[in-house]
Amino acid sequence: MPASLWLSVGLGAGIGLLYGALALIGYWLALRSTGTRFMAFAVGGMLVRMVVLFVVVLAVATWIPLHAAGFIVALVGVIVTSLVVEVVVVVRWLRAGGEA
Repeated sequence: MPASLWLSVGLGAGIGLLYGALALIGYWLALRSTGTRFMAFAVGGMLVRMVVLFVVVLAVATWIPLHAAGFIVALVGVIVTSLVVEVVVVVRWLRAGGEA
């Protein structure tokens, strides 16, 4: 396999992992807050993550020659996996009384 494929897969997976880590940090902060601050952290964090994801993917796609299919499959695969992990972790945190 060409080196650009491995670079593309690595970048896609790395960006996806960063997205997932930011999600868990955002919900951890949200669960430490109450009322409107909880919603600000939860919804605002989601908005920030989406904007950061868009900017990073745009920058990577613009400046680095990528294998498009490898990058997209790795990115989407890791993001979908991180969303499942995010839901499971947040539900466990909520069942534990909001203590992260």
